Amino acid sequence: MRSRRLFRLSYVFVIVAGLLASMEVQAAYLYFPQAFSWIDSSSHTPVTFSTSQCSGPSAAGDDDISAPISIGFGFPFNGTTYNSLRVMSNGRLQFDNTFCGFGTQRSSPRTYPFGYPSGNLDRSLKVYGADLLPSAGGAVTYQQMGSAPNRKFVVTWAGVPEWGASGSRFDLQVILYENGDFVYQYGDIVNASGGKADIGWQETSSSYGLYPYNAITDLSRTAIRFSPELPPISHAGGACGTENIVIVSFASDANVGAATNLANYSLSSGSILSAQLQDSRTVVLTTSALIAGQTYTLQVQQQPTVAVSFAGLTGHYFDQRDNNGNKVAWDVGGLFTGNQYFRQDTQINFSWNYETPAVFSQPGDGDQFSIRWNGFLVPSQSGSYEFRLYSDDGMRLTLD
Repeated sequence: MRSRRLFRLSYVFVIVAGLLASMEVQAAYLYFPQAFSWIDSSSHTPVTFSTSQCSGPSAAGDDDISAPISIGFGFPFNGTTYNSLRVMSNGRLQFDNTFCGFGTQRSSPRTYPFGYPSGNLDRSLKVYGADLLPSAGGAVTYQQMGSAPNRKFVVTWAGVPEWGASGSRFDLQVILYENGDFVYQYGDIVNASGGKADIGWQETSSSYGLYPYNAITDLSRTAIRFSPELPPISHAGGACGTENIVIVSFASDANVGAATNLANYSLSSGSILSAQLQDSRTVVLTTSALIAGQTYTLQVQQQPTVAVSFAGLTGHYFDQRDNNGNKVAWDVGGLFTGNQYFRQDTQINFSWNYETPAVFSQPGDGDQFSIRWNGFLVPSQSGSYEFRLYSDDGMRLTLD
């Protein structure tokens, strides 16, 4: 090649001879503003409260709790998946926890007992932990909605007053999402008592989060999304042309729901179409278009933006396993089959001997996998170049 130009390279390396299973990682939660979109609960199922379901202090028609209610899907919360919950009358959802409690003080402004952190309120969510009084008006309902994998479970306090606060009214809504996110929504609010109750979540008394706000009436017609916090990014590598992917590597294990939630990613140019978990620390983002030579940055949640690197080639690693997990030799149809894993390789210079590349989720049968590298080469200067390939098995090089 006499002139300097961009070459697309396709390099195939053959070694002769579903992706990651579900995981959950304990995590704190970040909160983000979200567009307010109240879900009409008029046709939803009423919650039945009872003091007989309570542990700790309770008061019939005031401070009581429901029997377990099926969520309709597994909801991951801080590393544990729950299939049912209880609705506590005072603006709480509780997982494997029957505590009720009372003790609101009428002082002005009003104060409330059992604030986070509380040893009594492990595994709970508070949309607004005031002393609500469903028996005096309004309705508390629940409903499972949507279809897998985007189901949601909605609990609503509609027009519910507060104990001992004439004229008060609270429209509150909690939406649990199948990916582990949850949203608090606030409709019409009249806070006659002037109280300020907790908004937040608690896994244990040492693992909890509170949402800061000035007055509950300020939150009218707003929504807050809580999402498990993702670890810092250790590297983001891009592949343009026909692939248009960004391979994101995290510094530690990532929560599955948060890592595959498109709302947690923002690319400086172009759209992110999908996010697939490759292993506990790697996510592959499919994008609308990545243009060779253009600079891109990626932001994950509220982390600082990172530059997307295009150094090296994109490796497509195939484990050559059939539907039963057995290895299939290249000469009987196994070549470039099975589960595919992506990795950005800055150099094609490996010696695996009888081992398998670390990118695979499970080792074994080191002589039965195949790899295709794609990317671009930019010569440093005009001249003639020679490409040499060395391998103990098959290989092929294609230049466009």
